[in-house]
Amino acid sequence: YSGAIAFSQMFDIPGLFNISFNMSIWVIVWLIGIIGGIYAIFGGLKAVAVSDTLNGLALIIGGAMIPFFALKYLGDGSILDGVSKITTTHYDKLNAWGAATDPVPWTTIFTGIMIVNFFYWATNQAIIQRALGAKSLAEGQKGILIAGVFLLTLPFMLNLPGLVSFHIFGSSLNNIDLAYPTLVREVLPKPLLGFFTACLFGAILSTFNSFLNSAATLFCYDFYKPIFKKNISDDDLIRVAKISGTVIAIVSMLIAPMLQSGSDGLFLLLKRFAGFFNIPIIALVAVGFLNKTINGLAARITVIAHVTLYFSLVWIFKINLNFVHVMGGLFVFDILLMVILGSFMKREVPYELPKENKSHVDLSNWKYAFPVSYILMLGLAYVYTILSKVGLAGGNSLTIINVVYFILGAGGIFIIMKSTSSIKNNVNENDQVSLEKNNI
Repeated sequence: YSGAIAFSQMFDIPGLFNISFNMSIWVIVWLIGIIGGIYAIFGGLKAVAVSDTLNGLALIIGGAMIPFFALKYLGDGSILDGVSKITTTHYDKLNAWGAATDPVPWTTIFTGIMIVNFFYWATNQAIIQRALGAKSLAEGQKGILIAGVFLLTLPFMLNLPGLVSFHIFGSSLNNIDLAYPTLVREVLPKPLLGFFTACLFGAILSTFNSFLNSAATLFCYDFYKPIFKKNISDDDLIRVAKISGTVIAIVSMLIAPMLQSGSDGLFLLLKRFAGFFNIPIIALVAVGFLNKTINGLAARITVIAHVTLYFSLVWIFKINLNFVHVMGGLFVFDILLMVILGSFMKREVPYELPKENKSHVDLSNWKYAFPVSYILMLGLAYVYTILSKVGLAGGNSLTIINVVYFILGAGGIFIIMKSTSSIKNNVNENDQVSLEKNNI
């Protein structure tokens, strides 16, 4: 849907082919779905991973062009003048800390947003399927941490164009989903429009391919194989995956154009719907890690109760509480319900994790995992600081903020590297003592 919106607006498809906007969305959705479906269904995870890498690099280049040309357009040919306009006029729009009346208040960071992020990084099939497909633990950690680095560029790649769009178009756009593609059509030089379109098309296909592949995998291993055919061969399972992937793709293409009815925009619409499955999944995983006796029936009852309650509270009763807070509250409810049900719904044999590394994958940590993690956390705090009333959103200088974070960054990395080195030395000394004892 987002891809169809972008292409329809950037190339004025309704005017070009003399069709309605709604019809243009349907046509483009089905074109994207058919091309992406063929690639994902017949190419498999490896083809999706390779295309993700290439499309990701192209998207970074293409995505970085838009803020550059947008600021240049806003500043009448000068990027610095464009920056000056957004930092001196309506600079309150630079505040990333949502007020109580905003769709996502900043307090939700400590309730539903925190749980949603745990879901995304720890249980989202499209993410963990790639991490678990790495050749070693260190390579998987590198992939996740690099993804985190790119995530910190989102305010520049996405929010900044939205802010410039506000300065250029004001409230003239009927649908907030049109802000980005309209800005692209307005500010990007025509010779670069084809390149950007290719980048965008690749990114859209990557997203669709990834989730289609993950959905087919989940269907085969969590539904078809355990219920219908436990001893199915790999070749037959791949055949089932292709059929299920085709069905999922068709259903997706039927539903996507209907997202036009989301009055608050695509992002918030999807976030509201995500509450149906994000929260109970991470609750199940958390209880699964911390408890060895609660059985599957208790988990299933909890999921049904969650879906019923969430739908009732957000859509039927429309309680006067932000839906993200509702998600955070239901996370606690899900865990408590499972614990209560688990007091009498128990497994016959307590679950034990297998101790043997049957895959023979190298499980050594990447030596820079801790310092890079620290830099990422500090970087996130830095972004939230400059995009607050203490920083740009208050019309303040960033000099003191930059100095403070530089000291925190340099000092923190020095301490982490020293402590890591000390731990390694102790481990090596213990190994040496153990070897000497064995020799004696």
